[in-house]
Amino acid sequence: MIERPIFLLGMPRSGTTWLSQVFESHPQVVVRLSPNFSHSLKDRLHIQSSRSDWEAVLFEASESVDPFLTQDWRRQRGDLPVHPAKNGAVRLVVKDTRYLSTYRSGMDRLPDARCLYVVRHPCAVLNSWMNSAEFPEGANIEEQWRSGACRKGEEKGEFWGFEDWRLETLSFLEQQKANPERYRVFSYEQAVRNPQAVFEDLFSFVGLQLHPSTMEFVERSHQSHDGDSYSVFKDPALVLDQWRNTFPSTLAGAISEELSGTDLEGYLD
Repeated sequence: MIERPIFLLGMPRSGTTWLSQVFESHPQVVVRLSPNFSHSLKDRLHIQSSRSDWEAVLFEASESVDPFLTQDWRRQRGDLPVHPAKNGAVRLVVKDTRYLSTYRSGMDRLPDARCLYVVRHPCAVLNSWMNSAEFPEGANIEEQWRSGACRKGEEKGEFWGFEDWRLETLSFLEQQKANPERYRVFSYEQAVRNPQAVFEDLFSFVGLQLHPSTMEFVERSHQSHDGDSYSVFKDPALVLDQWRNTFPSTLAGAISEELSGTDLEGYLD
């Protein structure tokens, strides 16, 4: 049985891959990517899944060497670092940008689980999406920014577009308000600007001590810039502000106006 699992969640293009490697750099942590989307565990979990269903899937995921689950396919491309072998790893982090409502249900089934939800500036999220392979060829961001419908297709559990960003952020903020000891919503931009303080807080929240290897990885990840959209090696200045030069100003203005005076305004900083 997996004790005290950690769910690391967020919208696509919100920095969850980098954050997964921040946690995996810890010698006591293993990370698995979207078990419910993997070939071997596909669609095993849903909103009605029981505690035993969750425990079985998390255990199987933790034991798996599937290159999708372990993200080794990305390591083979050089997008992710190779971490030292984990001998006696004790905590499982599940990284996902899909099935967000399923994870909220899972939190109800697993009383010792903790959830970390990252929020990135919505314009940065949309800008990163439109400049990645995830944005369908021929699609127009002016038409897709709100719904993200062009990317969802028939696949279940997909979250794209500003409306999903808004609704999911509100939903996780509500969970944090109701269960502050189990849910933590945090800013991607703050994690990039002030990693020492943010990661000390997040690791403490989930019952881990920040390890020197983690801050060594963070520093290394910021020393170069790989233009591949999946790479975790990024110049902080570019990941924070590049969207301001390429995202349509009319859309940025519309988003700013819609969020002004709401609980989500703080994520525009």
